[in-house]
Amino acid sequence: MKITYLFLVYKNAELVYHTCQQLKSVGVKFLVHVDRNSSEDFSMLKSIEGLEFYDLRYATVWGGSGLVKATASCLDYISKNYETDFVILMSESDYPVKSAEYIESYLRSTQKDYAVATPLPCEYPLENKNCYWLEGGMRRVKAYPLRLGSKGIASIEPRMLNWGNLRQFGKVLLKAPLCLPKALKLLLKQRRQPLKDLPWCGGDQWFILRRVTVDKIVALIESDKRILAESDNTIVPDEVIFATLLHALSPVNERENKTLRYIHWKSPKAKSPSFLTMDTVSILETQICQSDILFVRKVEDINVAKWIDEKVGNA
Repeated sequence: MKITYLFLVYKNAELVYHTCQQLKSVGVKFLVHVDRNSSEDFSMLKSIEGLEFYDLRYATVWGGSGLVKATASCLDYISKNYETDFVILMSESDYPVKSAEYIESYLRSTQKDYAVATPLPCEYPLENKNCYWLEGGMRRVKAYPLRLGSKGIASIEPRMLNWGNLRQFGKVLLKAPLCLPKALKLLLKQRRQPLKDLPWCGGDQWFILRRVTVDKIVALIESDKRILAESDNTIVPDEVIFATLLHALSPVNERENKTLRYIHWKSPKAKSPSFLTMDTVSILETQICQSDILFVRKVEDINVAKWIDEKVGNA
């Protein structure tokens, strides 16, 4: 069986190199997209057999459309140039807690897509049911985003005078008052229209997809230019655009609504996942024993990766 790991990376070249070494196998290839704004040297990866750098580089800032466009562009390249059975999307902080052989065997035996795609409105559409989406996520697809900083976005719903917009204008005044004219301009824009025959969905960005599904996604994006254009208008679009496509293109009986990854949240109210450290190895040990957990997210310490290797038997 052939697997392509699609890496979207920004930093931690040494850890990415180490991760690829653990995932190497006869039928494995790697396509690596390096963020356009990254200053890290990833040249050490060139020595890995079956690894290719993607030439087009997008800026993949949090909450922006770059992550969607980079992923879509890479999928298009894989669809047209690679012979593969599965595509596994990875970041620089994803790390395997199973051997390459186990991962291959697991996917061969199930032959399914693994991706979360939950119809909106839904207040908890992600795999982690503690992640609350305001207004059931509909604000993400009805409003326009206004970036207030590296981790701040206001959502302005056009031609609406309601509590939601009042709250968002308060956010603008508090965090970036100079953006108020832009917010008023968005308020006067035309209302957003849904994508044709594609009900909005929400879900985790990180997926494992069969080749047939990747080809369907690529074909649909090519036929409807508005799909990627809407990623510019959607709040945190990486959690919406692909979930929407997958819900439409991957039959329910051929898809599991999970990512096969463990993500560590310190508390239900946490705004983002926590990094896994040597202080959380007891959690890691539990996940290694779970048959349907292939990867963990948020590993940045090479010592944690090597500890996992010893437990899994990849050392």
